[in-house]
Amino acid sequence: MKDIIFFIDKFSEQLTDNEVVEQDTVFKQLSSWDSLTSMVVINMIEDEYNVQITDDDLEKQSTINELFTLVLSKHE
Repeated sequence: MKDIIFFIDKFSEQLTDNEVVEQDTVFKQLSSWDSLTSMVVINMIEDEYNVQITDDDLEKQSTINELFTLVLSKHE
């Protein structure tokens, strides 16, 4: 299974700004976060982890680490 560092790298690639992203980053507060970025992140998760999450799943998460934990829980 891919680790949190890989997840953060892939997540960062989806952003339009070169923002620093860490495990405790509240991703919805990033300046480049919008509905399009949300869709792109959902697609990245599906492509990289073969895990489907919904907009609602994403909305319930706050930090990068919470999102990664969700992905891991659905991957198992």
